[in-house]
Amino acid sequence: MKMGNESEINIQDGKIPELEKMDFSSSSFDNELYKLFFDVEDYHDVVVEATRLKKVAILDVFKETMQIGDPRLDLLSNEYFRLSQENKYLSFFERVFEINDNEAYIDFGGEDDKRKIIESIDNDFEALDKIDRLIYMNQIDILNNGDNYIYKIENINLLKLFIKGFLREKIWNSLYFNSHPMILIANYDLSLPIIIDNDKDKKLYEKIANENNLFFR
Repeated sequence: MKMGNESEINIQDGKIPELEKMDFSSSSFDNELYKLFFDVEDYHDVVVEATRLKKVAILDVFKETMQIGDPRLDLLSNEYFRLSQENKYLSFFERVFEINDNEAYIDFGGEDDKRKIIESIDNDFEALDKIDRLIYMNQIDILNNGDNYIYKIENINLLKLFIKGFLREKIWNSLYFNSHPMILIANYDLSLPIIIDNDKDKKLYEKIANENNLFFR
């Protein structure tokens, strides 16, 4: 669509990004983390096993685990502080998304009752920004499929919606990145468990974290 003689607007700019249904059972992905992500039933067990194998780290705004009585603990109940830290995480995952070929995968439990999906999304709405509400509500028909629970993300704004939902403790799922295999699991207090396939990728991700004033612990 032309405006004047020079300007041109790409009509795709106004399209709300959508999840893509995936059939992971026929995927050609072949690494340990993919199998963990696809087969997981209990995230706690996955983190325990990954810790044993020294493949887990906590992505955090603080360098070390705080002890009882540490005054910084009060910051984690301070909404202003929590929201002020979000851009660090969003910048980190924007770079992570880029080096993983602009692809990520998220798990959603299969559901064939549209009313239940709407109720679940409505429960998350209060904690989300207006633009994220628009994106999230646009996923209802896609999620209305009881036979599917793995979805592909190919849009950074869609990914950021879920990251913010994780950080605000409203969306409880996991994300998988494949090119540099990593699983991210939702958690409390701005502390996100990440499971990384190998030391080389762990160093890469830690470098990106530090560039965004985040830390592995």
